[in-house]
Amino acid sequence: MPAAALANAYDDTLREYRTTGAVNGCGYTAAQLAEAEAQTPKNIKDVAPGYPAQLAVAAAKRAKGCTKAEEKAAKTTPAAAGATTTSGTTASATTGTGAATQPPATTTIAPSPTTTAAAPAPVPVPATTTAPATQSSASHKGARLALIVVAALLVMLLALWAFARWWAWEPHWLARWRHATAEAGWRASAAWAEFTDWLRLGR
Repeated sequence: MPAAALANAYDDTLREYRTTGAVNGCGYTAAQLAEAEAQTPKNIKDVAPGYPAQLAVAAAKRAKGCTKAEEKAAKTTPAAAGATTTSGTTASATTGTGAATQPPATTTIAPSPTTTAAAPAPVPVPATTTAPATQSSASHKGARLALIVVAALLVMLLALWAFARWWAWEPHWLARWRHATAEAGWRASAAWAEFTDWLRLGR
């Protein structure tokens, strides 16, 4: 196996992968595929993510064995693809009348710069104070309950008073107290009338 073929194994397999989307293991020897795998850079997934998997499939196919027809078809396909690729390279390299063809350059894969966006700073969440709200709601509930109890007592007293008036029922001490207060009022009004008459006659 020529040393140049082994040196260009990585470039040839990568060119075939970029052209056809696969690597035909029958077009290369086991030594070429092993050398291509050894020459594969670590950042190949940034440039050609599916290349390592296709190279492994090609190595497995070559280890399994290829027929003469498969090897011939594999050599014909890369040759056609390479002719298309090298025609543009030859045309650009030719100057004037000279047809000097430059040797194929080794493909160098530059690592693609990855930009890591800075994560936004977390927005501070304002602290929630629920204790005053709970206390105020509890005090409101207590006030409403007290109002309901007072209103119920008033309604009960009014109902009892209306019931007593409807049946003309009153205790004995209430009748005596009403007569006593009426007489006291009458005596107070009479005394006040005498006082006012005295003042008027005294002038």
